[in-house]
Amino acid sequence: MVYNDLLIQTEKAKMKYYCAVALGLALVLMNLSCNAGVIDDLNFCKNDKDPPASLKAVAAKGPDGEMRGMASAADLYQRAVGAAKAGKDEIAIDWIVLCQWHNPPVQAEIRLNKEQVLGILNKENY
Repeated sequence: MVYNDLLIQTEKAKMKYYCAVALGLALVLMNLSCNAGVIDDLNFCKNDKDPPASLKAVAAKGPDGEMRGMASAADLYQRAVGAAKAGKDEIAIDWIVLCQWHNPPVQAEIRLNKEQVLGILNKENY
């Protein structure tokens, strides 16, 4: 009987351990997938060299108060890099958000992960 009690306690301890490991792994994977989203969103801006196709995009106002005009997403990305390197963090974020003007959930994600975005922008070599 004592042996059975010890066996049950050991099995419960193992189960708690496995649950803790699984939970930790799930949290790490969720964090990695969230970070990948921001990196993908920035890569979209960095690599899209086409002028905007929508009149709404052309008329959208940038952080400088001017209309975006025919500036591509890559142009906006370069402006964001310049602002980030100049220590103008909010303006840098505004340029990246403008690049993603068509996607409000991505805009919210960029603002939520502001520190990570600024870190990436500051590492760019333009």
